Amino acid sequence: MQRWFQNSRERALISGSLHPGIQLASVDFDHRATCRHAAGKFLNLGHKQLVFIRQTPTSAGDSESEAGFRHGIQNAPDTTISVAEHDGSPAGIRRMIHALLRRPQTPTGFLVARANVALAVTSELIRHGVAVPKEASV
Repeated sequence: MQRWFQNSRERALISGSLHPGIQLASVDFDHRATCRHAAGKFLNLGHKQLVFIRQTPTSAGDSESEAGFRHGIQNAPDTTISVAEHDGSPAGIRRMIHALLRRPQTPTGFLVARANVALAVTSELIRHGVAVPKEASV
């Protein structure tokens, strides 16, 4: 849709993040700075295995969030970030958490795009016996 407005030369103001290559006026939160700050918080808590959780299809804001999160740990030794995706359904979130907890290097820091999904992720971690916030941060 953003590309259509750009190509049509119609006047538009985007409420939200722009996709790469789009040159339109927009108003949005600074997702990159917010998630760079979140990375620092996770590092200060001692987390070394981090995961960014997002829903597919991915929004432009989620892409900016991931970039900021990665930037926030770029100088942190022995710290890794992975990305986990889900389809937005409760079953999809359960499958994703189950897969994350089966990894050899289980994440302990979970940055979740979308507040309602953060609640589902927290509930699912607790259901699997993970003590939040003692063993994991969401």
